[in-house]
Amino acid sequence: MNVNTVCCYSEDIEDPGNWPNIILKTMKLKIIKKGPVQIRKFKFPKNEENRCFSENYYNKLMSNGGPINRSWLVYSIKKDRVYCFSCRLFANTINLFGFIDGINDWKHLGDRIKTHEFKKDHLKTMKQWMDLSLNLENCHTLHHDLQNQILTEKDRWTTVLKRIIACILYLASQNDSFRGKHCTIYSNQNGKFLKLIEMLASFDNQLAEHLRNIKNKEIHQHYLGPRIQTELINLIGNKIRMEIISRIKHAKYYTIMLDITPDISNKEKLSLIIRILHIKKVNNKRVVEIQECFETRLGSLSLCLSNCRGQAYDNGANMVGHKQGVQARILEENPRALFLPCCAHSLNLLL
Repeated sequence: MNVNTVCCYSEDIEDPGNWPNIILKTMKLKIIKKGPVQIRKFKFPKNEENRCFSENYYNKLMSNGGPINRSWLVYSIKKDRVYCFSCRLFANTINLFGFIDGINDWKHLGDRIKTHEFKKDHLKTMKQWMDLSLNLENCHTLHHDLQNQILTEKDRWTTVLKRIIACILYLASQNDSFRGKHCTIYSNQNGKFLKLIEMLASFDNQLAEHLRNIKNKEIHQHYLGPRIQTELINLIGNKIRMEIISRIKHAKYYTIMLDITPDISNKEKLSLIIRILHIKKVNNKRVVEIQECFETRLGSLSLCLSNCRGQAYDNGANMVGHKQGVQARILEENPRALFLPCCAHSLNLLL
C-alpha cells in the first residue's frame, strides 16, 4: 500500500546526532519548532584522557559574573559530540570549526567555543535561525500555506482510508465475499465491497466526494481496486495476528489443538489452533513430519514449547497413539503439555 505521508522520522530529532547530512526543509522546520535541547543531569562518558563534556559549557560568564545561556550549543548522546544548532541547520561551509560535524575534543572545547561564537558565519546562521523561528511563531513562512495544503490532503485521505478499512473489517468479520464480476463503482454486479462503499457514500459527504472524483476521473489512485483490498486485508490480518501472539506471550501458558483433513483438491491440510487458526499444507500424515511441522510453526511464532500446558487432536492413531503418536512425542519433550482427546471427535465416534 503506497500511502504518501508528509514526513516520517524514526529517530529522535532532539539529538543532532540523528540528523542526516542533508536536512530537508520540512525536517528543518520541524527541528526549529522543537528548538535546541540541551542535555542536563546526565553522566557524560569520559574519553581515554579521562575528560568529558560538562554542562558548564552551556553558559557564558559575562564580565559582571552573570551567566548567559549558549542556546546554540547542543550535545549528542548518540555521537558523544557537541554541535552548533544554527550552523548545523544553516551553514554552507563544509566544516565551520568542527561545529557542523561535531566536536569531541574536550581538552580544547572551551577555546573553540569562544572562537566560534564570535565568527561572522556563526552570527549569520544565528540570525537566520532567529528570523525563521519568529516567522514560524507568527505563521508567516512561505512554506506555511503549502504545509496547510499537505495536512488538509493528508486528513482527507486518512478519513477515506478509515471508511475503506471499516468496510473491509465488516466483510471479513462476516466471512463474506468482496468482489463481483466488475470492479467499477456504480456498476451492476461489482461486488459487496463496492456496494457497501456506495451505500456509505449516501450518508457520508467525504466518501461521496471521493467517489465523485473517481467518477469524474479527477483522481486515479482511489484505493478501491482488488489489489489494494488484498493488501489491506493482509495488513489487518498481520496486525491482528501479532496482537494475539503478543497476548499469548503475555499470558505465557497456552494450549494447542491439531487436526488434519483433505481440502477440495484432496491435499492434506494441517490446522493449528493457538487461540487463532492457521492452516498449513503437509505432504503426508507421518507422525514425525506432523510433529516437525507443528514445532516449525511454533518457532515461526516465537513461542516456546516448554510453556505449552495442553494439547488436543482427533482420534487418529498417528495423533493420539500412546507410544508413537504426536501427543506422546510432545509429552516426551514437555511432560506438562497435558493431552485431552477432542470432545467433538470423541462424541462423533460414539454416535
